[in-house]
Amino acid sequence: MGFKRVNWLGFWVLALVLASGCSQKTVESQAASESLRIGFVAPLTGNAEWYGEHQWKAIQLGVDEINQGGGINGRKLEVVAEDDQCLPKLGAEVMQKLAAVDRVPLVLGAYCSSVCMSMAPIAEANKVVMVNECNTDKLREAGEYVFRIKPGAAQEGKFIADAMRARGATRLALLFINNEYGVSTKDEVKKNFAADGGKVVAEEAFEQGASDFRSQLAKVREARPDAVYFVGYAKENGLLVRQAHELGLRQALYSSLTLESADFLEAAGEAAEGIVYPYLYDPNSPEAVVRAYNEKFKARYGEDSEMWGALYYDALVLLKPVLEKCGNDSGCLKDGLLKVQGFEGVTGRMEFDEKGDVVKPYLLKTVRGGGFATLAD
Repeated sequence: MGFKRVNWLGFWVLALVLASGCSQKTVESQAASESLRIGFVAPLTGNAEWYGEHQWKAIQLGVDEINQGGGINGRKLEVVAEDDQCLPKLGAEVMQKLAAVDRVPLVLGAYCSSVCMSMAPIAEANKVVMVNECNTDKLREAGEYVFRIKPGAAQEGKFIADAMRARGATRLALLFINNEYGVSTKDEVKKNFAADGGKVVAEEAFEQGASDFRSQLAKVREARPDAVYFVGYAKENGLLVRQAHELGLRQALYSSLTLESADFLEAAGEAAEGIVYPYLYDPNSPEAVVRAYNEKFKARYGEDSEMWGALYYDALVLLKPVLEKCGNDSGCLKDGLLKVQGFEGVTGRMEFDEKGDVVKPYLLKTVRGGGFATLAD
């Protein structure tokens, strides 16, 4: 990726003199007077970097298409990308920089829920529209400038709890990353599973960046569940699954939207086979809009797109006419997004409710033959 980690010591001194030493990468490098600048915040290094890298690929594809088609009313669209490393403090710092120094009207990001929660108050205070992919439903009350392009934890929790119960699960163990994303998602799964008559027999947390899950898994084994749900990021998920297999856990495994990634498959190996999880994008869909997008993505990057990038590609296509109408006017952008109706993208329908959230249907997927496959039911 070529991104550098930012040293934020003396940030405001740098801001006052408008130094150019802050780490950033742009899609089209143009003078500010010749371009329309927006921001992008994601984990571009660190334990969740797989997601940020793929988001950035799809954003570059979308921005290039916009610019090749004449840009935004003749202005090049430029994206200033910042690395949050999935750390709330760093997310807040880069959001402040984008608002105060780059003065962008719109930021795509973040991915990690704890980072979104640190960024949202800054976006709201500076009237910067924030279009994110975070899971925590606390964002519904984060302010009128905060929008989300994927369903939140409440929708995901109900969907996967229903799927587990439909497959005969009655005793569930929960393993979750101990941050805003993991806790909020785990809580919704637990609530919905119990509401359907199921019993949660174990709850075990692990820290972001953990690599040894054996003590938590031993407690799960002692609780004798008939299903295990786990939620974390790619590398943690993979190591957890591999260690569960090594310890002899053979219960049905379920996970979250974050499961589908090459990093997970590499870390989990054969132990990944049969895991069931929700998703929002099918690269094998026969829909023309999906085929066209995935053909372009594969031609450029040599691989299929995944969900997280596809969501941001949809967001850019949706935003183009709003940006053409509003330019740098963030209040206009906010109002324009709320008026979007019936947009059909590669991830399906996208429009926002009064809280800035989308409602989208899930797919149920599984790991099969060392890859990812959609389940018929």
